[in-house]
Amino acid sequence: MKTRIVVTAASLGVIVLSASLMALNAHGAVTPAPVSAPSSSGPACASYCTAGVSTNGCQAAMSCAGTPSAAATSGFVLTTSGIEGQKNALMRFSISGQIAVPWAASGSSFLCIKAPHQKMGPVQNSGGTSGACDGSIQVDFLAWTSTHLWPIAMGDQFFVQTFYKDPPAPKSISLSDAIEFTIVP
Repeated sequence: MKTRIVVTAASLGVIVLSASLMALNAHGAVTPAPVSAPSSSGPACASYCTAGVSTNGCQAAMSCAGTPSAAATSGFVLTTSGIEGQKNALMRFSISGQIAVPWAASGSSFLCIKAPHQKMGPVQNSGGTSGACDGSIQVDFLAWTSTHLWPIAMGDQFFVQTFYKDPPAPKSISLSDAIEFTIVP
């Protein structure tokens, strides 16, 4: 059985269908597929890609806490830990998907978020001890999107990675692993 989806554009508008968010009903019409909230037994985000190893041997890892709800204006916190202490760091996000390409020819970091990507929040100091792997940064994703008028809707997927200063490294930057998550009701 073949399935065919016909998409039309009305005047100057464009309609984009995401296969993962669409389903066929009993009459063969395209309808939004149900999106369920993350289970209470598992995290709301998934880690992917490989973190680079900084010049002091640190591997920064991302995690999340809370629920990425379209109805909330705060309460979904992204954290990057294991950053070298006393380094400037910044999270960036993409809505374009995953990628894994070397950040620099001679480095160990990978760029894990497809372009274009957006800076999230101001540059933060990682705290911790200089030369140790005890630094971290946090951003409440929902608070950031609500204060920066970045629209989010149920089903939107985000891909996030942290960039931090590492002057001896290629391009003077090392990168964390990345996380992905989907906005729920």
